[in-house]
Amino acid sequence: MTSTPLNHSPFFHLQAKKSLATLLNSSVKEIKDVLRALKSNPNEYYHVFTIRQNGKERQVEEPIKNLKHLHSRIKNLLVRTETPQWLISGKKGKSIVDNAHPHINAKFVTCVDVEKFYKNVARERVFQMFLYTFH
Repeated sequence: MTSTPLNHSPFFHLQAKKSLATLLNSSVKEIKDVLRALKSNPNEYYHVFTIRQNGKERQVEEPIKNLKHLHSRIKNLLVRTETPQWLISGKKGKSIVDNAHPHINAKFVTCVDVEKFYKNVARERVFQMFLYTFH
């Protein structure tokens, strides 16, 4: 699959709520309803369960209902967008070995625990990506 250049992404320069709703195969009302419900009762839109992986327990928060539809649509649009060549993670057909290869013989190594990465991504960082990267 070929990637779409960032400035041709459907998110680039998207400014109207109605355009966003159309892009997400939704309506402005449906999106507002989901946001309102998330603020008042976030558990209503997530199926939370625990899995055991490599001997450790990990909590999974799976979106459900309309939120799952919105997440899936956003993911499907973002995955088509061109990313910097140096970015390996999250790319189909790439592995942790591919990610490690450029760092062979590096003078410095940093180990980062990303176990709770997504849970700890600040809303502000996501907002900034859409504001500054996609304008």
